[in-house]
Amino acid sequence: MFAVKRYCKIKKLESRAPLLIDNAPSHPTNLSDLITCIPVEVVFLPPNTTALIQSMDQGIISNFKAYYLRQTFRQMFEKTDGEEKQSIR
Repeated sequence: MFAVKRYCKIKKLESRAPLLIDNAPSHPTNLSDLITCIPVEVVFLPPNTTALIQSMDQGIISNFKAYYLRQTFRQMFEKTDGEEKQSIR
């Protein structure tokens, strides 16, 4: 919340923050009573729209995993490529 306050102060905006939550049954429904240092508007996403709206469900996670795997192999090859370096085994 402090990051939101700082951002609003820099941009000369009113200190408020939206909290978007999917409709998972594990989420409490009384979050609108949440007391914070700035006003928070809790908005529950409609059912069956999470995959359409949330960007993490649209390939970002798979792209990150592919990037991480490439970086891991690149580091492994850097450490093992050469005569006097360790082997992969």
